[in-house]
Amino acid sequence: YMYNISYIFELPNGEVFYGCAKKISDGVYIKKPNTVINVKYFEIFPHFNAMEEDTKFSVGKLILIASGLSLIIIVNRKE
Repeated sequence: YMYNISYIFELPNGEVFYGCAKKISDGVYIKKPNTVINVKYFEIFPHFNAMEEDTKFSVGKLILIASGLSLIIIVNRKE
């Protein structure tokens, strides 16, 4: 199952921003309304934001980045 998670966060100056994330999990998902989560964002451009649990380092993300860079290099290679 794929779940869409929507969240709202407020900056110290009172500006409110909205975000969403997708989570793949089993069918036994218990919805907990008004759950507090940590959000990471760029202070200069808070529209770029993500749930903190999605920003942690993992080998899978490193493999995806390496694969993407490899494809870009292969496609743009001059013969």
